[in-house]
Amino acid sequence: MDISLQKKEGFTLIEILVVLLLTTIIAGFALQQTTRFVQIQQLTKIQEQLTEFIRWGRLQAIQNHQIIRICSLNDDNRCQSHWQSPLSIFIDTSHTNQLTSSDTLLRTQPIPANIILNMHRKSIRFNGEGQAYNSNMTLNLYLNHHCANITLNLAGSLTQSTIKESCSAL
Repeated sequence: MDISLQKKEGFTLIEILVVLLLTTIIAGFALQQTTRFVQIQQLTKIQEQLTEFIRWGRLQAIQNHQIIRICSLNDDNRCQSHWQSPLSIFIDTSHTNQLTSSDTLLRTQPIPANIILNMHRKSIRFNGEGQAYNSNMTLNLYLNHHCANITLNLAGSLTQSTIKESCSAL
């Protein structure tokens, strides 16, 4: 039998390697886009949760006609500038920037470990009319290289930014 007349069946090793290489490249791009999508969804979810949490705190100030404080408490129950521990809403009857025995803790909100929060104030404070004290403030949220923010104006109104990419935490 003549070898040159035999019909070849199957793929060569080179063809199989090329297909595997292309499949790996496509899978890598798909994984990167999926990771990006999941991070954006997670940041959007926590942004919405925090906005609702702050709105609820403002509503409590209006309903109770009392000063409500929202902050991250340290081990001594003082509001701290580091916003990574769970956030707390409390009626601040003592006006001390601290949760004391005369104050009432209303709610807490855990912050996922991979989310970084940043605000240049120790607390958000609403008066009995639901107005924020001092000036406009912005709570920045970071997840890897994505960021968003929640802005609070003096009237107590909240706005959310769209998610941005290529951000770094301050």
